[in-house]
Amino acid sequence: MDGSGRWCGMPAWLFTVALMAFTVHIAQGEDPDTTPPNVTCTDVTTRPFLPNSFLGLNAGVEYTYEDSNPDPSGVTYNVTKGPSGDLFPPGRTPVTMYAVDIFDNEATCLFYVENTLTELPVNCPDLNRTVATDMGLPTYSYTPSIEASDVTKSTSGYRYHGDAVSVDPTTAIGSKLDVGTHLDTVLISDEVLSKTCIGYIVVQDIEKPNVTCPADITESSTNVIQYSANVSDNVGASVTYSPEPGSRFNPGVTAVSVVARDQAGLNDTCSFVVQVSISELPVEYIPPQETIQLDSADATCQYPPITKDDLTLMDSTYQFYGDVTVAVLFNGTENNTLSLGTYILTIFIDDTVFNKTCLTVIQVEERPSTNGRSGFSTAELAVSVIVPCAVVLLVVFVIGFSVYYYKKSKERRKIKVSRTDGKQSSSTKTSDV
Repeated sequence: MDGSGRWCGMPAWLFTVALMAFTVHIAQGEDPDTTPPNVTCTDVTTRPFLPNSFLGLNAGVEYTYEDSNPDPSGVTYNVTKGPSGDLFPPGRTPVTMYAVDIFDNEATCLFYVENTLTELPVNCPDLNRTVATDMGLPTYSYTPSIEASDVTKSTSGYRYHGDAVSVDPTTAIGSKLDVGTHLDTVLISDEVLSKTCIGYIVVQDIEKPNVTCPADITESSTNVIQYSANVSDNVGASVTYSPEPGSRFNPGVTAVSVVARDQAGLNDTCSFVVQVSISELPVEYIPPQETIQLDSADATCQYPPITKDDLTLMDSTYQFYGDVTVAVLFNGTENNTLSLGTYILTIFIDDTVFNKTCLTVIQVEERPSTNGRSGFSTAELAVSVIVPCAVVLLVVFVIGFSVYYYKKSKERRKIKVSRTDGKQSSSTKTSDV
């Protein structure tokens, strides 16, 4: 009987005939049969519901058995058949059938059992999934989503070759996957067959950025303010300022908003204020020259106009708000025609928002006469040097001679006094004697 409950050997009627023939032979004392059965067999394919098991050949269809004394149970194989018998790998496996009659006469027949499987008959698990990046990191560390216990057979009668099925992802465990969609390929296999299953891993960023604004800013020297916020995010974030750093701010208080946004569209915001407390226009005017010399032939001169380009910014980052106007008064009048004398320049500077008044003094004087020549000759230069030197030397000589004469006169007076004192002493001694 095969795995389906049918006799895989001879039919019942043939068994009855064989038994009667054997009984007659014994009763008549005839010699035993020595002729082996005449058998034929054909190649077969394993059943779809038991794809790697052999259930035996069907008599009259897949093999023939002819003998005058057949044995109903005389057909066997060199393999174990049935759902728990030998495993047949993919491809053709040779099998030998043995046929004997009741007198043990044996015949053999070679045929092939073919397993047509080319792929492991299992169902692919659902490998599609959405995961989040690792905490504080821009990537996800790959971990398989299935194990061997998650694998089910697509053909229940299939028996695994080997102890168990294995699940092997093609992506190394712990691999870093960036934000986005990644192919997930898994190979499911036993010792003979395998099946490739695929899915998609969607890595998402769920951590929003963290932005910290600077402290409020107060500026009294310029209206162009630089600043930056501190931003942290696991995948990186772009920062938007309103107004942008380096913008020109109006006087007073202005609110600045900061938005940090990452690739996933997650954002964080903060704000601070910028106060421009400038009291006057931060410029100054430095005249190119404080003394103007007029030639003797000129009675007046024209002081050149002062423009924005002549001004010096006290803070180079300051930006004018509008057109700069410069008005100049010379000793209180707008007349820039100057004659000899001293002038106080009052300079009014305005950029439509801030203004400043600067004061400077200009001296207009006559250029020293050079007798119509533009410089000294060599002789004049020598005289101008030698004469003062000679005067100095003469003064030194006179002073030195006077000192010398004074000292000599003083020494002569001392000698005269000493001689007078000596005579007096000598006279005294004579008187005593």
